[in-house]
Amino acid sequence: MSGATRPGCRQLAGRRLRKAGCKLMAESACNVHEIMAVSGHRTLKEVARYTEAYDRKQAAARAQAKVAAAKDNVVPLARVR
Repeated sequence: MSGATRPGCRQLAGRRLRKAGCKLMAESACNVHEIMAVSGHRTLKEVARYTEAYDRKQAAARAQAKVAAAKDNVVPLARVR
């Protein structure tokens, strides 16, 4: 029996497509409510798994930008003796 004809294979492929779509929407800055409207998820918790990685990635980028901007404005600390 080939992978395409095994029972449950279509359901698994559907889940993978849905997950890929949710990740793509999250990476495209769609909010959780927009993702829920498209994907059919009913709770924020279900969608959080897709947006969590994106949120962390964006937070890291914002933090790096803040450090880079502040680097020019930082006053060196006086040496403590």
